[in-house]
Parts: sequence; C-alpha cells; structure tokens
Amino acid sequence: MPQRALPVQFVLDELEEAKNELNMIVLDACRDVPALDRSGSRGLSVMGQIPRGSIVMYATSANKTASDGEGRNGLFTSHLLRNLKTPGLAVNEIFMRTGSDVARATGGDQYPEIRQMYFETAYLGTRSAAPPERASYKIGDTGPAGGIVFYDKGNNTDGWQYLEAAPVDLQQAEWGLYGENVSGTRTGIGSGKRNTELIIAALNRRGESGKAAQLCGAYTLNGYNDWFLPSKDELNELYKNLASKRLGNFKTTWDTNKWTHCYWSSSQQDIYYVLLQYFSIGNGQHSNDGIQVGTQKDLTISVRAVRSF
Repeated sequence: MPQRALPVQFVLDELEEAKNELNMIVLDACRDVPALDRSGSRGLSVMGQIPRGSIVMYATSANKTASDGEGRNGLFTSHLLRNLKTPGLAVNEIFMRTGSDVARATGGDQYPEIRQMYFETAYLGTRSAAPPERASYKIGDTGPAGGIVFYDKGNNTDGWQYLEAAPVDLQQAEWGLYGENVSGTRTGIGSGKRNTELIIAALNRRGESGKAAQLCGAYTLNGYNDWFLPSKDELNELYKNLASKRLGNFKTTWDTNKWTHCYWSSSQQDIYYVLLQYFSIGNGQHSNDGIQVGTQKDLTISVRAVRSF
C-alpha cells in the first residue's frame, strides 16, 4: 500500500536472518519535513544492532537534516551516484569517498555517518573479470592525469603502484588546525591519501577553509579529482626523484621571508607542528637543503598535490 511504512530495524532483522555475505543499506530519508514530524526531533535517529556483513550509511549524522541540493537528487545522493560510477572502487571506498565529498561540499554542516560490520573487500560487478592491463611507467614520465611520475613501488597492491605529482604548485596556504590534534596521520609511503581525508574532515568540523589539504582535495586535472597532500615519506620521494634533479617546476631557490622553497606534508607532528621539507638546492650553501623539520601549522607554505594509480 502507498501509505505503508516499515521500521528500518525490521528490515535489518530480516537481513540478519538471511545471512547474506554483504548487505549495503543507504538511508537518505533525513530531510526536515515539519508537517510529518510529530516527535519534535529532526532527521533519523540511531538504529540498534546491525547485521553482521553489513554497511549502513546515513546521509547525515543522527537527528540532523540533509541538504536538498540543487538538482534532481539531494546533495548526498548526487555524490553517491557519482562515486558509484567510478570504476575500480571497493564498496567501502565508495561510501568513504561519498562521506568525504558531502562533508567538504557543505563545510561540515552535513556530515554523513557509516556503521560497518563488514571487513572484507568487495566490488560492484563480476569478481571474475580480469583487471585491465596497466601501462608501465618510469620516474619522470607523464602520468595518466598529466602529472609527473615520481615513485614506483614495484608492484600493484592496494589498487596502486605509482605516485604522480601535479605539474604545478597550488597556491601557498596554511596547514590549519593550530592547537588541535588530527588523530591517525602517518608518515609512510601510501599514507598521504588517508591523511588528507582525516585532515579535511577535521578542518570541516572546525569550519576552516582554504587550507593545504583542502586545496589538494579540491584539485582537478584532466578529469582526475583524486589528489591528496603527500605524507612525510612521499614528500621526500618527491624531492629526491624530481626537485633535486630540477624536474617538476618546484621552487628550489632559498627565500627566508616567503617560505616558497618549503612544502607541506600531511603528517602531523603534534597539535602545533607539522612535518615539512625544504626543497631548496643551494649546492651546499644552506644546511637546510632537502631536510625535513616540524613547523607551525599557521605558517603559509607551498603546496603540491599528488595522486596514486
């Protein structure tokens, strides 16, 4: 019947009984409709136990309302549909990217939530299809997005083998979040993408904008929009394999006042400091050439976006 509705928990209980390998539940019924709301609350409330093997995504936080957006679909649905069409993404990553996109687009006003009891890797479509043959690249080559390849880990694991750098710097910017801890940032190669997601989420919650990680997350080149701020070790590979060889149009001239010769990493040191790297090359004239140090988050430093593929 058109007027009939079922409690979400009833559906979840049925899925629990079915013992499916994977259940995906997306709840976007959280817009503010006062005429239909007799409880005095706004948006969806938190559900109880979810089935094992399930991923449940809310369009926004519990008891909050979602943006209608400007097109046929709401803001959340628009971003979800776009990520569903992106080839090669695991279902977990589809939901993670959607949440990050919505939070960034609303400046943190709409903050999707994910509840998960599924810890495997699954893709939409057939599992038996062989992955497409990948081109081989070497350091200094032009990458798929039009950047410059600066790292090759030797094999394709976790969905990537190479790192490429954007061909130009983004505008200089502060790192942001001075005095606030960003829990979970790492220093190793392969951690920059996740670092950037954590930083952007924290910036959005705090209402800061125009910071280094956000510039990278918003960057688009030749249709590729998966750029991020490199981690400490990724930044060092960028310096070692490109900048020190005068490749990549990096600012390598020492400038004490403008900090143009220094580049941000996405690796936080503590609540006030972040690791950056001097890209200056002075033939031994400066003891800081190429070193990495901790620097205050509120300084304005050069930014170069990178991506993995």
